[in-house]
Amino acid sequence: MKRELMTSTEFTAIVSDHDIKLPTSIEILGSIYEIRYESEDNDNDMKNLEGCCDNPMKLIKINQCLWDEDQPIRSSRNLFYVLRHEIVHAFFFECGLGDECDYAMNEELIDWIALKSPQIFRAMNKAGILKDGYENVA
Repeated sequence: MKRELMTSTEFTAIVSDHDIKLPTSIEILGSIYEIRYESEDNDNDMKNLEGCCDNPMKLIKINQCLWDEDQPIRSSRNLFYVLRHEIVHAFFFECGLGDECDYAMNEELIDWIALKSPQIFRAMNKAGILKDGYENVA
C-alpha cells in the first residue's frame, strides 16, 4: 500500500493525535539542529534509511516509514530510538569527534548508546547523580 506523502508538520500533527510529542529541533552543545520527519518518496536521501544526521546543515531527518498508524506505541518507540541514534551522531560531531576519529560513524557504538541511554540515565537519576551544576542556570 502506497503511503500518503506528508510534510514534516503534517506528520508531527498526526503523531501528536496519539499524545506523542515529537521534537522539531534540539540544542546540542550550543548548536541548534532542526528535526524533520521526511517521506522517502519526498527525499531521495532517505531511501533505505530510518534516519540521518547532516552535521554541516545542522539537520536530523527521520523517515516517516517508521510510523504505523495501527501500532502507535511500537511506532513511537521506534521513532524515539532513531531520534536518539541520530542525536548521538550529532553529539559526536559537535564534540569534534567526527573528523578526528571514527566514533561519530561507528554504527555499533551509536546503536548501543541510543539503545541503552534511557536505562543509563534512569539509573543515574535514581542514584541522584545526574546533576551537573547547571540545573539552575537559565
